[in-house]
Formats: sequence, structure tokens, C-alpha cells
Amino acid sequence: IDRNALYILIDYIKADFGLTDAQSGLLLGAAFAFLYAFVGLPAGYLVDRFNRRHLIIAAVVFWSLMTAFSGLANTFGLLFMGRMGVGLGEAFLSPAAGSLIRNALPLQHRARAFGVINACASVGGGLALVVVGGLAAALPPTGIALPVIGPLSVWQLVLLLVGVIGIPLSLLVLTFPEPPREQVTATSHPATMSFFFHWLARHKRFYLVIFVTMAVVGIGTYGYATWMPTALARRWGIAPGLIGVTYGSIQMAAALTGIAIGAN
Repeated sequence: IDRNALYILIDYIKADFGLTDAQSGLLLGAAFAFLYAFVGLPAGYLVDRFNRRHLIIAAVVFWSLMTAFSGLANTFGLLFMGRMGVGLGEAFLSPAAGSLIRNALPLQHRARAFGVINACASVGGGLALVVVGGLAAALPPTGIALPVIGPLSVWQLVLLLVGVIGIPLSLLVLTFPEPPREQVTATSHPATMSFFFHWLARHKRFYLVIFVTMAVVGIGTYGYATWMPTALARRWGIAPGLIGVTYGSIQMAAALTGIAIGAN
């Protein structure tokens, strides 16, 4: 929800700040993706060395605070910084979750666990549209004035509310134990950055194909998902609340169907 909220809210933000579509695209994509992509490597390095549950809690709290900060932003620059912060926090989740699954489950159950993680991410993307669209429709069109903070518009209130709710949800991580790590044997390579880049260089043809393919797929899928709600609103004048419920529900149903078919 923190990541995808702007898909529904971007026209509100564009109207408030007088943004172009290019600036909107920077908020929707580059602001989040830049740190999310480049922090993944050092995040994995920290995951190998520190308590993974604590890292996940810290990451969830941080990106929730940055979402709330985005809701208080009154300039394009501050909102851009908030989106970068969300990307920075979320970059820790995938490596930490992958490490936990690897150590917590036997080999024969890991594929199913990773399938559940991927299904939750896909369903969560649709749920984000439903929740954010519903909140935007329920709030007064002129926004609300909060004590101390002052007047906030619809998109600011939604981001602030979503961010604040995420903080106590981080404690759900404490419902499972930190599993012991696999023992490193004498023949194992150390988990160092130099070894990683050496391995990458030795197998560059293999990884180059994977990286380029996933990048092209990402451009298509994220571009479509990002701009479809806006296209529906501009072309047919559909209200954000209705877009969130209908398009979000379709996305959730399609995600669950795809995961079920793929598993078989």
C-alpha cells in the first residue's frame, strides 16, 4: 500500500503542485526505484550479519514514517524525498524474507513459501488500490484540518493515515522466531562483496540475460500498473474510489489465478 498508493492519488498531487506528467512519472517510478534497486545489495550484506527480524521491523517503521512524511510534504522536492525513503526501507524486506525462509524451512517447502510471498505481493498491489481508492472516496473532497498540523488535502490525509497504520503492523514480525543460520563450512566462500562481484564477472553472460530480461519485463508491467488508474480516470472520468475497487479487485483475482496456475 505504501508503494502503490500514488497510483490512485497522482492526479490529486498533480493538481495541487501543478506537475507535468514527466514529474508525476518521477514520483511514481524513479523516486522509489532508484534507492530500492541500489540499496538491495548493501541491505543483503547487512541481512547476512544482523538479526533479520529486527532489520525488518526497522525497515517497516522507516518506510511507514517516510510514507507519513510524504503525506505532510508541501513541495514536489519533499514528496520526492519521501518516496525515496519508502524505496530505501522496502529494499530490506526481500533479502531479509528470503534469508528467513531459507533458514526456517526445509528445502522441499521453500518453493511454496516463496510462492506465498510472491502471491502476497501481487495481491497486496491490488489491495492497495482498493484501500487507497476507498479512503480517497470516503474523505471530504476539500480535505480536513488537523490539530497542530493544519489543513491537509485528500492525498495527504491518505498517505498520512497509511503511514501511521504501518508502524504498529511492524510488530507482527515478532510472531515468529529468528531461525538459526546455516553453518558455514571450511570450504564455503565468505559472503563478501568482492566474492560477489568476482562471481558475477565469471558468469556475466548468464546474469546479463537475466538482468536485461527482468528490466524489460519490469518496464512493461510497472509502466502499465502505474498509469492504468490515471488512464481510466482521464479517458472515462471514473472516480478514484471506483477505480480502486474495480481495478484493484481484478488485479487481486488475476494474481491469485496466476499463482494457482503457475504452481501446477
